[in-house]
Amino acid sequence: MFFAREELASTGIGDHIAIPHARGSLVGYVSHPILSLSFLDTPIDYGALDGKPVYALFMLISPNVRTHLRILARLSFCLRTSEFKKAVLNQASRETILRLLSQTEDRLHQDS
Repeated sequence: MFFAREELASTGIGDHIAIPHARGSLVGYVSHPILSLSFLDTPIDYGALDGKPVYALFMLISPNVRTHLRILARLSFCLRTSEFKKAVLNQASRETILRLLSQTEDRLHQDS
């Protein structure tokens, strides 16, 4: 499903980051969403619009379409903030990335 999604269009969002995800959800395969962040030792051409190779991959697996779209939207919002994006690109510690993600999401809830 990940490869089929990439055939439609690259999930490379630019600035060395990609968000590979199945198109839609994996109903019946998982009971809760899974989001992982991996750093590649060797950047790869991911077909991102900015042409930059990717070395940070957020992989998303969701139990349903609604959750899938909600997580993609929230992650996209977080990646637009310079502090969170900088932490990802600098391969900050897990604790730092999770703390900044939580703080950024808190701001999202305050704005809505």
